Amino acid sequence: MPNPRASAEALEHLVEPARLKKRWKKLDEKWLDEAEVAQRTLQRFWDGERLRRSSFYQICEAIGVDWKLVAVEEEPEPKLDPKPEPDLISERASELESVVLGVELDVSKYTLEELHFLVEMLLRQIKTQGDGTLKLSYYKKGSLQLFLTGSAEDIERLFSLIGSEEFSEIVSLVEYGAPSEIQEHLLLSVRTPNERERQKIGTIEIIRSGDADLIELNEVDLSGAILADAILSDIVLTGANLKGAVLTHTFLDGTDLSGADLSNTDLRANLSGANLKGADLRWANLSGAKLWGANVEEARFAHNQGIDFALEADLKRRGAIFEDDPGERLFSHTPSNPLVPR
Repeated sequence: MPNPRASAEALEHLVEPARLKKRWKKLDEKWLDEAEVAQRTLQRFWDGERLRRSSFYQICEAIGVDWKLVAVEEEPEPKLDPKPEPDLISERASELESVVLGVELDVSKYTLEELHFLVEMLLRQIKTQGDGTLKLSYYKKGSLQLFLTGSAEDIERLFSLIGSEEFSEIVSLVEYGAPSEIQEHLLLSVRTPNERERQKIGTIEIIRSGDADLIELNEVDLSGAILADAILSDIVLTGANLKGAVLTHTFLDGTDLSGADLSNTDLRANLSGANLKGADLRWANLSGAKLWGANVEEARFAHNQGIDFALEADLKRRGAIFEDDPGERLFSHTPSNPLVPR
C-alpha cells in the first residue's frame, strides 16, 4: 500500500485555512514540535510528496485536520496509525516496561546547569527506592517529561510512591539541593505512556541494542532520545527528527542524515563520511566531532561549540551554510545538554 501524500486541493482549502487560524508559518517551529517531524518532512508535505504514514498522520493531527480528507483521494485509503509500521517496534514496545515522569516546571526559565542538577538528583533519589533499573529513554521539554524504562517492580514502585509521605521526602531532598529558583516550584507526576510514546521508546531500545538496520528510520521521531554510544553507521535517517538528542560518541559514519533536524543535539560523534546535505545543525555541540568526508552541502550551522575558523572555512568550501557571526563562537559556547548521562 503506497504511503500517503497531500492533494493540492486539500492543501489549499483545508490545511492552509487551519494554518492561518493558528497563525503558524508554513514551516513553523510550533508545528514541527507538535508533529514531532523535521523541517524537511513538513516541506515535503507541502510539496505533495509521499510521507511515512505516521509522519503524515502527525502533521495533520497537529494542525487540526482529518488526514483522510487531506490524502489524495484516487489512491487506496491507507490505514494510517500514529505508530510506526515495523512489527519489530511493536513487539519491542510491548516487551518493555515504561513510565513517564512529569516534572511540572517551565524549563525555559532555568539554565541548563540548573536543569541538569535537578534531573540528575531526581533520578538518583528515585533509583535508591528500587533495584536501580530505571533508565532514561528520552525526554521532552515544555513541562519536563522524562520517559523511563525499567523493571516492572521498579515502575510499580514509582507509581506507588506518588502522593506518599516517602515521595514527599524525596521531592524535599531534590528541592533542598536544587538552586533557589527551583525550590518550592517542583511538582511531579507519573503516568503510563500512550501508544505513540511506547512506539518511540521501542524504536530507541532497538537502536540501543544494535538492531537499527532491522527497522525503517526515514523521517523517524527521535527528538530528545538518549543514544550515546549507539551504533548507527551506514543507517538511512533521511529527514529524521533528532532535535535535542544525546548523540555523544555515537557512530554515525556513513549515515544518511540528509534533511535531518540535528539542532540542539549533543553531536560529539563520528560523522565521517555521513551525508548531512540540507541537515539543520544549529546549536549542535560539535566539539571533537569527526566530519572527515562528510557531505555538508546546504547543511545549516550556527552557534556551534567546537567549530573554529579553519573548520568553518573548510565546511563553507564544501557547501555548508553558516547563519551566525563567527566572532560569536569565540566568546560563547553551546552549553552541554542537561540530560546527557554523566
